[in-house]
Amino acid sequence: MDSAYTSVENFVTRFPNDSVSPAYLFEKALLYEKQSKFPQTMLTLERIYSKYPSSKQASKAIFLEGFLYANVLRQYEKAKEKYNLYLDKYSSVDPKMTNDVKTELENLGKTPDQILEELEKKGRFDTVQAPS
Repeated sequence: MDSAYTSVENFVTRFPNDSVSPAYLFEKALLYEKQSKFPQTMLTLERIYSKYPSSKQASKAIFLEGFLYANVLRQYEKAKEKYNLYLDKYSSVDPKMTNDVKTELENLGKTPDQILEELEKKGRFDTVQAPS
């Protein structure tokens, strides 16, 4: 893995303006994440959207950072900050991801049981309110 990380860094250093540099960095972040190296993951993701804000990977990097803060690290304020950053800068990029971000924000800090209970209540309410 270390050689993969080094190879990515060497490429990005030599070719910082190449369109594949942010893609390589995103892959590097995913490798860190799979190894549960979350500080390195977060730094790499931040690097993507700060150095390559117009790249395809920038919006994905912010989303993933918010997701990891919320669902792995349980740092809800940081997750909220990243999700709002996504909505401010990239909400028009991918409608599905934008919807996912909004759902994540609505459910920050809730357990799966709490979310399910709310959905069941909403379902019952919608059923009761539906015209016959």
